[in-house]
Amino acid sequence: MRVQPSWDSYKGLRDKLVADGKLAPGDQLNALRFAEDVPFESPSAAATVVYTGNQNGREAWRLKGTGQTYKQWQEAKIESSSLEQT
Repeated sequence: MRVQPSWDSYKGLRDKLVADGKLAPGDQLNALRFAEDVPFESPSAAATVVYTGNQNGREAWRLKGTGQTYKQWQEAKIESSSLEQT
């Protein structure tokens, strides 16, 4: 099995987050959850660490309770801000 290059670059970070207890076992089998807030350079970097492979973080992350993607949430905020300025 060939590992994606971007996953290689984030594997060490994921291992450290698990060792530090910042990524902990989740409610689902073979799933992890963040035990505390962890800053990342981008939503895609965070998604890659969690999913152990290339991910578009703007599509992978969803707003709890709504199913709205981060991209949809972000675009709605931008539009709302634009409307307030007019």
